[in-house]
Amino acid sequence: MVLRAADFHNFNALLPSNPEFKVEAFDGVPDSEYRGRTVSAGTGRGGVSAGIPIFDEAELPDLIRKFQPDEIIFAYSDVPHVEVMHRAAQANALAPDFRLMAAQTTMLKSVRR
Repeated sequence: MVLRAADFHNFNALLPSNPEFKVEAFDGVPDSEYRGRTVSAGTGRGGVSAGIPIFDEAELPDLIRKFQPDEIIFAYSDVPHVEVMHRAAQANALAPDFRLMAAQTTMLKSVRR
């Protein structure tokens, strides 16, 4: 799986506790401070290893060809609908499913009353 995430909250909310997923790469916002880095040891938990590389989003087609993921999860929160659908079409043209995560999946349960 290649995750499209500028915000790693969705990764932390869904994947560390789900052994069905193997995250191969993240792609980030172009020219972001994250490009060229890896997910830190603090982010990798619950059996998910740290060191997952973060690539520029322009590399998405190459990442799909390299890793051949079954699914792409789009986890940006501030992208216009047209851009999201463009990325969905781009991913689907190269074979993997394209997914958006709903609030039910990503929201944290409050411990406050």
